[in-house]
Amino acid sequence: MKLNTSTFIRRIAGAGAAALVAGSLILTAAPGSVAATRPLEGNGHPLTPAIYPVPQSAVTQGREVPLSGIVTLVVGATTDQAAVKGATAVLRAQSHNVEVVTSTQDIRNGSVIYLGTPSDNPNVRDALGELGVDAAPTLAHAEGYVLATGTVQGRNAAVLAGADGNGSFYAVQTLRQVISRKTIAPVRVLDWPLMSVRGTVEGFYGTPWSHQARLDQFAFHGRQKMNTYIYSPKDDPLLRAQWRGLYSGDEQRQLKELIDAAAANHVKFTYALSPGNDICYSNKADLDSTVAKFDSLHALGVRDFYIALDDIAPYLQCAGDLAMFPKTNFRGLADAQAYYLNAVNAQFIKKHADVGALQMVPTNYAGSAADPYKGELGVEMDKDILLQWTGEQVVLHRITTASTKAAQVTYGTAADPRGLFIWDNYPVNDFAQNKLFLAPLIGRDADLYTATTGITANPMIESYASLPTLFNFADFTWNGPAYQPRQSMDAALKLLAGTRKGSLESLTAFADLNQNWQNDPRPGPVGRRRRVLVPVRRREVPGAFDARRPRQADPGHA
Repeated sequence: MKLNTSTFIRRIAGAGAAALVAGSLILTAAPGSVAATRPLEGNGHPLTPAIYPVPQSAVTQGREVPLSGIVTLVVGATTDQAAVKGATAVLRAQSHNVEVVTSTQDIRNGSVIYLGTPSDNPNVRDALGELGVDAAPTLAHAEGYVLATGTVQGRNAAVLAGADGNGSFYAVQTLRQVISRKTIAPVRVLDWPLMSVRGTVEGFYGTPWSHQARLDQFAFHGRQKMNTYIYSPKDDPLLRAQWRGLYSGDEQRQLKELIDAAAANHVKFTYALSPGNDICYSNKADLDSTVAKFDSLHALGVRDFYIALDDIAPYLQCAGDLAMFPKTNFRGLADAQAYYLNAVNAQFIKKHADVGALQMVPTNYAGSAADPYKGELGVEMDKDILLQWTGEQVVLHRITTASTKAAQVTYGTAADPRGLFIWDNYPVNDFAQNKLFLAPLIGRDADLYTATTGITANPMIESYASLPTLFNFADFTWNGPAYQPRQSMDAALKLLAGTRKGSLESLTAFADLNQNWQNDPRPGPVGRRRRVLVPVRRREVPGAFDARRPRQADPGHA
């Protein structure tokens, strides 16, 4: 996807910023371009570019693979089609003579690229063996991949081996970054994600993203190895106010297009239904409406489902619920919600072998301290239902491993902690809609992956302005211990700026002028995000982020 500067700036900040940045901006790296900004750590090879998200292991090894002549892409009959399509596009940007074959008997003279999993393409397994790569430990990780170069059967070759379809697709995303001047750099990458959930939740108040913005986000998510998008715009009436209704006509057509586009980029389109404003949890008709809604979405291609019970009145609203769930001190609310969620789990989720675990966000979704609601929910709700949590507060500076582990127990039991992932309210700006938050992600413990299955970032109302920080989230959730905020933001801005002279300098200046609340020493009170928590005044923020000067190490990543 390519955007000219005026379009990009209008989308991120309005016409008033258009004079700041001149030249064209590339939203995502063009096939074959080098999108990062520093060499692989420790090898210093001038032809080895940086890779983002930062891999678990990447070294200079093997030999350069020229792409200027005939290039043969060897795939399996069932190799992931998105990976095949992506690899073909990358290679054809370097050489007009690219042939895709399924048999080594069809290889012509020139360089060879092997793509797929060892099971869907046995040639990948054989090529790894000839290169002397022990890929088994890496490919034992879901979504893992290996990229290695060298000589196979006397020809210059690169092997892109995936643990699964996602892994094959991600190997192609790394291939994009290690090509320069019609040559694949001599690399050996052994890589896998430390968090299984990586992406965004469109959960802000205010103007929702446009249809095109969502499509662009899916392409960006795929290239940055993010695998999750939670559809939860607050203004979609069929999510919230009219949640029992079914999609039809243009609404159904657009939703189907989003679902298909997400799948094409290996992004799970998760549908988050928000029935809490008027539901009767004990009412069979409301349960039937939920199942009917999910059945209709399943027919459109949705495979991940979510019940959002956030930002609703913290009490029961109908006589049937009050009679059936009489416990006081918010325990009756927890019992009612657990009853309903367990029924959805039994009557929909477990009747479809092709769907993921049911996900939910509770009414009390922040804090790790025990309370009656959390304790009751932890006991009564099915253990395989995943819960999303925002941290110790709704919007906060830090999310720590210790507090996340405590929350697992609070929302579960000491003997059986709850599976939990994080709804991170950065860089969301619905509580300060006159501001953009363009500083890098900081304040998240580097080992947070040991306490949670993942993070979805709640982005800004301005979809395109959210991209730099979403790049950071992709980097952090893939490999938290290697995440460096400043370097990651530098790489994000370089990717978005493209190659036109002056664009990077202008975009960097624009980012420096639009900071975030994370550096403000006076966090606001706990409350609904849509209320203004802290008016951020840059002149009062000490040490505001400057992408062009060194900053002190964040204590969470020391």
